[in-house]
Amino acid sequence: MTPMPEDPDRAPPALVLRADRLRAARGVVVARQVALTAAAGQVVAVEGGNGSGKSTLLAAAAGLLPTSRSSRRPASVGYAPERADLLPRIAVRTWLTGLARTAGLPRTEAAAQADDLLHRIGLTAHGHRPLRALSRGNVQRALLAQALVGPPELLVLDEPSGGLDPDGVARLTAEIQRAAAESSVVLVARHPTAPLSLPAGPAWRVGQGAVHTGERAPEPVAPGLLEVTTGDGVTRQVTESELPGVLRAALDAGLAIRGVRPVGPAGANPAANPAANTAVNPAPNTPAPELASPAAPRRLGAAGRVLGGAGHRARLLATSQWFVAPALLFLILLGIVYSSPAGPLLPAAALTAIVLTPLMAWVAAAAQLADGRLLGRAFAAHAGGPGPAHLAACLATAPFAVAATVLAVAAPALSQPGHHSWGLLADMAGLSLAAAVLGVGLGSLLVPPLVDRAGWRTCLGVLLFLAVLLIPASPMRPLLLMAAQVHTTTVLVACAELAGTGVALIALTTWVAGRLP
Repeated sequence: MTPMPEDPDRAPPALVLRADRLRAARGVVVARQVALTAAAGQVVAVEGGNGSGKSTLLAAAAGLLPTSRSSRRPASVGYAPERADLLPRIAVRTWLTGLARTAGLPRTEAAAQADDLLHRIGLTAHGHRPLRALSRGNVQRALLAQALVGPPELLVLDEPSGGLDPDGVARLTAEIQRAAAESSVVLVARHPTAPLSLPAGPAWRVGQGAVHTGERAPEPVAPGLLEVTTGDGVTRQVTESELPGVLRAALDAGLAIRGVRPVGPAGANPAANPAANTAVNPAPNTPAPELASPAAPRRLGAAGRVLGGAGHRARLLATSQWFVAPALLFLILLGIVYSSPAGPLLPAAALTAIVLTPLMAWVAAAAQLADGRLLGRAFAAHAGGPGPAHLAACLATAPFAVAATVLAVAAPALSQPGHHSWGLLADMAGLSLAAAVLGVGLGSLLVPPLVDRAGWRTCLGVLLFLAVLLIPASPMRPLLLMAAQVHTTTVLVACAELAGTGVALIALTTWVAGRLP
């Protein structure tokens, strides 16, 4: 491994990545003794053959895999995976807004930024469509757009040009230049079949168990090309003969011309050549705005990001409809229990709470997996890491737990004749809600990176539920005794044991999720 030379006169690097062993998700060691740095405004090309570990290196740089404690990265990170393994049904604009909320932006700013990104990436006409309904190239544009929310101080792009047409590549190039000009660190792995020109800068080459560093020379481009940046943020490369037509079309559309510069070593990186950013005014009555970096957006704290992420994942779970099967099973159970006189309502409520526990574990696992592993990584980057992302997904089950509790109380209150005291209804609600919290805690044990395979997830889920039923010291024991009309403790104590165990499991798995590959 060749360490990058550091100039003592320069500012401290914005990104420091150190790891004794860099492991992929399945435990394969990609590289050893990794020590890499990148300065603000640099565009770093991550290179290597297929399977060399480029994606693992990028994920580690984004804070999604464990590294040394001496590693340091900016507070805001945007990560675009190479592809999406599962496309949710949620509309593109709603998805971007939710991720902007996860990144810490207030509601109004998040919605405005989603609209701006859709315009810059060329997806305005598709903002209302679900992600899963987009074409391959437009999905790639959406992945780029979500990585840009914030905007991030560290932008990590894993082969972002795959599947893009020339217009998409031009927009991608413009966004990379924009991020570098705004002093973001940009890491890019290039797709071998989709050329992407990058400005001169560092290169990280992954291979043979090590990461080697070097410098890239300016990359050759076709002579005679000009780069035109219009008021909508789009950058196009045109020939001199095509320039008048492009300018005329932009002015007819009401767009100002921000800049016209030759494509080449000096013009490839706006940060490297400030003079090249001078706007050209092709008409006397057309104002030419200056290319100024926007003010940094106001961000919420860690708690606000987790809560914003929880809302986003709750919407993902709702639109995925994965909650429907456990919800129907719970409704069937309520119908069976309360279709005839159920006798004392507290034992019946204890029985429904017992069944609610594995159903909420099902919902909790679905909340973690609603957008797949790769988009889940992008979500974790905005949330602040795998740990906060895991916690946000657990909190996303809160609306479903409350809805199940309302049903568990409403069914007997409406179907069983007689007087129901407010105290009895409160006890029934407490048992259901506490059992739901325990179910979420059990479900938090069944998701990546703790359990990576669906078959093992199902087997482990069954074993966990049997364990909490059969172990004498289980927090479920008071609930079982209540269902059998054997009261050995109060409802309040039973609820505390159930909910306390669930909260402890959520806290433990949140801590573990941030420390496993």
